[in-house]
Amino acid sequence: MLLGASFARMKIPRPISRLPIAAILSVCVAKLVLLPIIGVLIVQAMVRGGLIPPQNKAQIFVAMYLSGTPTSITYEPGSAADPRESLTPVE
Repeated sequence: MLLGASFARMKIPRPISRLPIAAILSVCVAKLVLLPIIGVLIVQAMVRGGLIPPQNKAQIFVAMYLSGTPTSITYEPGSAADPRESLTPVE
């Protein structure tokens, strides 16, 4: 509901070429590629360090799974000058 409401109030610049394509792509790569890799590496370090027991496969799976899921969107779009507005559909 909140995401749909955010999309309804968002102003998309016309023409679409005015969107910050480089920023949108870098956010996508960071969230979908880099952060999950970093999350898996951190979980593996926690297992090696003894913070998570190696026999607890469910906890390891959940920790790795959550490191790759996107964050929830909880912000209210402000003015049209808000730079995050153009990145919201990507998230």
